[in-house]
Amino acid sequence: RVQDGFEGRKTMHIGDAFDVIEGKARTAYTKAANRAGRAGKDLPVYIPPFTSAQICMGRTYRALFEKYDSKGVKCSSVESRSGGGSDGDAFIVALLADGTNLARIRERIGSGVALSVRGVRPSRCNRRGMILDRTLVDAVCLHDKTMTDVLRGAGWVRVGQSAKGEHVKALTRALAAALD
Repeated sequence: RVQDGFEGRKTMHIGDAFDVIEGKARTAYTKAANRAGRAGKDLPVYIPPFTSAQICMGRTYRALFEKYDSKGVKCSSVESRSGGGSDGDAFIVALLADGTNLARIRERIGSGVALSVRGVRPSRCNRRGMILDRTLVDAVCLHDKTMTDVLRGAGWVRVGQSAKGEHVKALTRALAAALD
């Protein structure tokens, strides 16, 4: 069955980093399943990288951040200056509530380290930096970066190279834990 929108119209969804990460994981699963099928092995079960609750939390965090960050000026248009309207304090109360909710989410994310440099001396060709949980959540949820983009930004992947699977899995686990 194909699920269509209202009166048979197809719905549109703007993809974000979670959709890209899901697509890459599904492609990797398909390739592994094809290899296993050709080798006569049982097909592995597909496990998505994030639960629907984790994706929902990431998207909620993004929506709240964008709403709070835009902090428009109340009644800035000419049409709204002619009197009437609602309580003038409602705007500031809603803004403060959004700020409180955003601070609460950031506090729950914490300041832990998602990926740290262990026993590696920095050199000219190897300048890896720590990736904090908050940096990871902001990069994926707010800036639509993939795990490889985050690793590249922190110096874990050189330009033109692909990220190591173990690093991508570690970041995925850290992001899932932060979104829980």
